[in-house]
Amino acid sequence: MADMNKSHFSTMLDSIKADHVAALGAHSQDAEKKLEAMRLEHDAMSERARREVETAKAELEVSWVVELANGRSRGLSETP
Repeated sequence: MADMNKSHFSTMLDSIKADHVAALGAHSQDAEKKLEAMRLEHDAMSERARREVETAKAELEVSWVVELANGRSRGLSETP
C-alpha cells in the first residue's frame, strides 16, 4: 500500500513538474516574441531619428549657405 501511495505521489509530482515546465516554456516563448517586437520597434525608432537628424543637418547647412550668400550679396552691393 505504501509503495502504491509513493508511486501515485511520484506520478502526480511528475505531472505537476511537466505542467510547470510547459508553462515556463510558453512564457519564455511569449517573452522572446515581445522582446523581438520591442527590438524591431526600437530599430524603427532609431532609423526615424537618424533620418530626422540627417534632414535637420541638411536644412541647417542650406540655411547657412543662404545666409552666407545673402550676407555676401549685401556686402557686395554696399561697397562703393
